Amino acid sequence: MKIQEEILPSTHPNIATMNLNIATVYVYIGDAYVKLGKYKDGLEYYQESLRIMEEILPPTHPNIAVIYNHIESIYRKLGKY
Repeated sequence: MKIQEEILPSTHPNIATMNLNIATVYVYIGDAYVKLGKYKDGLEYYQESLRIMEEILPPTHPNIAVIYNHIESIYRKLGKY
């Protein structure tokens, strides 16, 4: 896997799919932290997921909108809106 990342560009389908899977896992971890009331930890995972998705997906992709919605929800819970 490491060799693949060094040889192939981040937009290659194999790498892009792997990175999207990692971004999805980060969303799930963020969800778990939010359910535990650890909003700042959840926010960090959502932001990392967003960073990965923005490298691969177009800005109008629905998955990016979903992450922005998660981030907005945390800011609302923290009173930072």
